[in-house]
Amino acid sequence: MSKLANPWKCDNPACGILRANDTNHWLIVAYLPAAPPTDIYARVSIQPWNDFCAEMFNAKHACGIDCGLKIAAQLIVENFYPHDLPAPSTGKEGSRGD
Repeated sequence: MSKLANPWKCDNPACGILRANDTNHWLIVAYLPAAPPTDIYARVSIQPWNDFCAEMFNAKHACGIDCGLKIAAQLIVENFYPHDLPAPSTGKEGSRGD
């Protein structure tokens, strides 16, 4: 069994596979907030794999197009439509002791 030089993992919660060095279909997905005065709009960026960009603090790693689109959709909901996210669960629903 060989040891991977960069053990990146797909950030899609339903996936999580590890990246092997010989694959070239991986993507970097990132939310880029607006940075006045140069950027007018915040955006979600999807780009081909780049080891340098993979190290960025806001980079999400995707093993392919399907996972990349799912990660991008989640970033859009979290950053552009946060009011559409479900309310956090308190864990107390249905646990009444009467």
